[in-house]
Amino acid sequence: MEILVVGALALLLFGPEQLPQIARQIGKVLGDLRKGSSMIRREWYNAVYPPAEELRREVNQYSSEMSSLSKDAFSLQPPTSEALTQSPVAPETSIAPRTSNPSAPKDAQKKTDE
Repeated sequence: MEILVVGALALLLFGPEQLPQIARQIGKVLGDLRKGSSMIRREWYNAVYPPAEELRREVNQYSSEMSSLSKDAFSLQPPTSEALTQSPVAPETSIAPRTSNPSAPKDAQKKTDE
């Protein structure tokens, strides 16, 4: 219904002679707008999409690396009670007795040595 009202108003305002010319001009303007918008869309795509894809690939790579590391970490077995009680360093067989106290003052050491 609205289209009929707009068409009737255009016919009354511009007349039957100018209406086809105005319709052609409107069509050209709309075509130019479509071309311009497709050019802008293409430029936007070329500027944004390739770097975003590379970033997405890097994130996926790091994510898979982190996932494999976390799987490796969770697959480790906890130490047994036997392993916890064993000393990681072998005990020394001969320990020389200490003759002086290193934390004592030097004067006190001289007195004990005499």
